[in-house]
Amino acid sequence: MKRSENYVFADKTEWVQINDGMRRQVLSYDDNMMLVKVEFKTGGIGYAHQHPHRQCTYVVSGIFEFQVGEETKIVKAGDGLYMQLYFMELNVSRKEFLSIHLVQ
Repeated sequence: MKRSENYVFADKTEWVQINDGMRRQVLSYDDNMMLVKVEFKTGGIGYAHQHPHRQCTYVVSGIFEFQVGEETKIVKAGDGLYMQLYFMELNVSRKEFLSIHLVQ
């Protein structure tokens, strides 16, 4: 089983640039779960994709448009969302955005 260390410190964990407007920091993981910090610049896009797992997201700051299945909602700091198995999402940052994703 692949997994992270028990303690993962953000100031010692590398950010990975996903595209021009998005980067992420994997804070912990194993074969069944992953905790990721995701940062978007204003106008940044998380392109439509599928997940073979569930995902919970907590919005730390900013405003973001999420599409889960056929439903589109605007989320902001303090909001959370749950996404079931095998969904598609298209995300557009309305304002600089930081979120924490628990993927399981």
